[in-house]
Amino acid sequence: MSIASTRPESKITAWFRALHRVVIHGSYRPEVDGVRFLAIAFVIVGHLMEHVVHEVGRARALTASEDLLARLLPAAQTGVLLFFAISGYILAAQFKRRWLRKERLAYGAYFHRRLVRIAPPYLVVLVLGNIAILIAPSLSKASGGDFFPHLVASVLYVHGIVFGELPRGFPPGWSLEIEVQFYLIAPFLFFSYFRFRPRGREIIAGVITTILFACWMVAGQYVFGEVGRYYFAFPKFLGFFWIGLWLADLYPDAVTDRPAAFDVIDVLGLLGLTLLGALGTLTHFISSWNVVAAVEVARMLAVLLVFFAAIRGQFFRRLFSIRPIAFLGSACYSFYLVHLQIVQIMTTVLVKVIGAHSVGGLYCLLLLLETPIIVLAGLIFYGLVERPFQLGDPLSIFRRTTPLESSR
Repeated sequence: MSIASTRPESKITAWFRALHRVVIHGSYRPEVDGVRFLAIAFVIVGHLMEHVVHEVGRARALTASEDLLARLLPAAQTGVLLFFAISGYILAAQFKRRWLRKERLAYGAYFHRRLVRIAPPYLVVLVLGNIAILIAPSLSKASGGDFFPHLVASVLYVHGIVFGELPRGFPPGWSLEIEVQFYLIAPFLFFSYFRFRPRGREIIAGVITTILFACWMVAGQYVFGEVGRYYFAFPKFLGFFWIGLWLADLYPDAVTDRPAAFDVIDVLGLLGLTLLGALGTLTHFISSWNVVAAVEVARMLAVLLVFFAAIRGQFFRRLFSIRPIAFLGSACYSFYLVHLQIVQIMTTVLVKVIGAHSVGGLYCLLLLLETPIIVLAGLIFYGLVERPFQLGDPLSIFRRTTPLESSR
């Protein structure tokens, strides 16, 4: 045994380890949390640009160059698509292990575990957001008699399907609703695929199935593209969840080697990341159904390449496994829940104080000012609200534990 292997870990290392994502099945995968970091980064920078444009637009008309500059930043939805693929991967990897061990799925326990981890933090933010609407009705179109139905629909994760619009009180909740819809059908989808997929033909079966889902998305865009409720239903995004399932079927476990070379998989990952960003920008400029459908299929390919490089590449896997990146990625759900409120409030106040100067300069300044606040607020929310429910013990924050004890 080497001297290095017996050296006690530092307090900082123990702190990072104690606070990273709680894993019930399998081992902790830092590279997957690294992809979560990339996804939430797309979401935050995209939403900030939306609000900078909104606040500047309230003060004056944007110039043509400012409008173009705002559209060059990838849409916030780019990160959401990565989140969908991550969900598909994590769940499918768990189900494949169960399938190989011939374990029986307790559907009720499965769904209860998913809801216990995601619902309480979401409900905290949702209720506070709706209270804010009651206090300041100008924050939303909600008013009087239609307030309660919208709140109930959001609590049940069906607001988008019922009303065909963003949830009130917490607009980013539309993607969480789609996640929950996917959770409902995921066990049946996974077990059906693993049962009927020819053994030893994972690559061929995955390619064929992915092509079929791409065709599904094109057909759906053609038939339902103009229907608002379709946008808020999981069938529109099923192909992105499926990307995660296919990769989990191929590579459900972490790689064991850590070579230093930059190989062909990393090249594919770099191409995928570039393509993903470019397509996120392109979505600002298109509207016709056939172009939208083609872009969605191309984004499936981009997500596949990025995720594939993150879990199987050499450079990309090490990059996404860097401890601070993986740690922030493990708290991505909390950042998702609190970032928009901070962006809305700070952007409104700061634009009034600073003035509606050029969109580019204002955006860079606000990104520097608001990002630390988002990170701090997100980590506080993660430690006080989200993580106790990951542990399955919401009262854990009131108990004194050491970092190592709290991670067991």
